[in-house]
Amino acid sequence: MLEKRDLLGNLARRRCGNSLQGRWQAETVSEVLKLTAQDLHSLGIIDTVVPEPEGGAHLDPAASADTLKSHVLAALHAFADVPTNQLLDNRYKKYRHMDRAASSGGKKSGAA
Repeated sequence: MLEKRDLLGNLARRRCGNSLQGRWQAETVSEVLKLTAQDLHSLGIIDTVVPEPEGGAHLDPAASADTLKSHVLAALHAFADVPTNQLLDNRYKKYRHMDRAASSGGKKSGAA
């Protein structure tokens, strides 16, 4: 689960943006590196992109917290009745899928 404009995109912009100033806009660094929430979701690395208030979570922290809380509670509820062995098996398959996606240059391969 990751908010739309969360840590990885911001990290990429801050850490890479200055060193690439003449070649790329800082905003595009996270897109080029495939670190946006949407990229990570499409690669199967995160399960959900949590929407943020217009302009970003920092402009309305209470609404952002409420939205995040509802998504976390929904995810916990979805897992509540799943046996531990199944959760572990699903997690293993997810990480194996990520390994295959990384090995193929970010292109999704077959089933997760």
